[in-house]
Amino acid sequence: MTLSNGTSKNPTEPVPLEGPRKKFWEYLILAVPIAIVNWLVTLLKDRFFSQGWHALFIVVPLSLFIIGWIAWRQRTGASPLMGKSYFVVLGIFVLIFSICAGTDILNYRRTLVGYEEAAPADFLGLSRWGDWHYWFARRSTPTADTAIVTMDVPKTKVEGRYDVARLIRLAVLSGSKGIAFDFYFNENLNTDVDKLLCDAVTQAAEKKVPVLFGYGIRVVDNEPYRVDVASNLKCLPEANQGHLLGYAESDARIRSVPLYLKNVRDSNMESLSLKASKLLNSNINIPTNGLVQFVRPRVDLPRIRYHDLFFGDVSLQNSERLKLKDKFLFVGELSPQDSFNTPYGTEPGIVIHSFAVHSLRQNYYFSRTPWWASLGLIMVCCYLVAFLFDRRVRKLRIALLCLSLSVLIFLFAIIATWLWLVWIDVVYSQAAIWPLFALFALFGGRSVKQPLTIAS
Repeated sequence: MTLSNGTSKNPTEPVPLEGPRKKFWEYLILAVPIAIVNWLVTLLKDRFFSQGWHALFIVVPLSLFIIGWIAWRQRTGASPLMGKSYFVVLGIFVLIFSICAGTDILNYRRTLVGYEEAAPADFLGLSRWGDWHYWFARRSTPTADTAIVTMDVPKTKVEGRYDVARLIRLAVLSGSKGIAFDFYFNENLNTDVDKLLCDAVTQAAEKKVPVLFGYGIRVVDNEPYRVDVASNLKCLPEANQGHLLGYAESDARIRSVPLYLKNVRDSNMESLSLKASKLLNSNINIPTNGLVQFVRPRVDLPRIRYHDLFFGDVSLQNSERLKLKDKFLFVGELSPQDSFNTPYGTEPGIVIHSFAVHSLRQNYYFSRTPWWASLGLIMVCCYLVAFLFDRRVRKLRIALLCLSLSVLIFLFAIIATWLWLVWIDVVYSQAAIWPLFALFALFGGRSVKQPLTIAS
């Protein structure tokens, strides 16, 4: 006796498999709506998702749909991953993880240091786990025309402003190329010391030695506005002022410096790092997202202590002052209050700015892969796992393949970092492979009920 569809009645006999070519086209067709939905979510995320986890409002319903679908198919006695349900579950599964990758769901919104008081705590953030990229990032040799001057915390603000004026005069006399201060100048102090600072800035301008200053930020209705310098210091050119903000990730580490605020290329809202870079190099390639994810130079910039320039013995003063010649000086405070955590350890704010300037000048900074790259990686991995299950490959072999895929993804990310400084986030692809393997291992297989008619 035979079945009407021509197959054997024996339920243990394997069902003929579809050809790989046909399955390939089915996967390709399935990729189109997934890509369109991802593109729409990525396009609208900045408008509707103030933080990455807000994408859960899309991801959670999709996940519940998969769970409900599997439960319903199991209840009706049919395999959840056979026939049309196979493509439904696979398509939604890939969509979930690609949306997660495109919206950075594991990170809260990054916070501007100095814009808000602190970065929010985030136990889901995996930023530190991604810092292994820095181990494989090749470092470039810095130019020989920059140096860092560190100043101790002054006893009073008047004393600190006097030190700034005196350092400007010394830099001009020593033949420095320019000087950038990682300080705010938004308070009127003693009239005499403010006039002294203005005189030093005027003298530097006459000698064509540019002097850059920082300004503060105030937030009104969630919009950043610059805080003007003190009225006594209107001598400081506005074109030579830049903001001093850094971007803190969800783990409070600073990996990037915003070159301008709110993604608006307003020259009045440029960073001190960008101002200094443009002075040193006329052609600067600005990252498209306005953030420079800096890489530390191979050799640290020379560091000079302000105290040694004026209060050391004569021979020390002379040797240190010689280091100022033909150098652009980055000047900042050496204190715990003005030091921040980075992938390279805790560094003063002015050192972080010097890292950003070094990366900008050499066009040597990390670039992140676009959303479609993560989508493609997730699709390839998930489709391959699903295809092998569809071809009835043994689960142990598929598990070994998943392990090999995980290793290959890490190796590819290392190569991309080493050769091109491209940051490939491997978290989401890894998170997609193994749950899909478990899903197919538990619920894949032939249907329990096969409503076939019997022909006599």
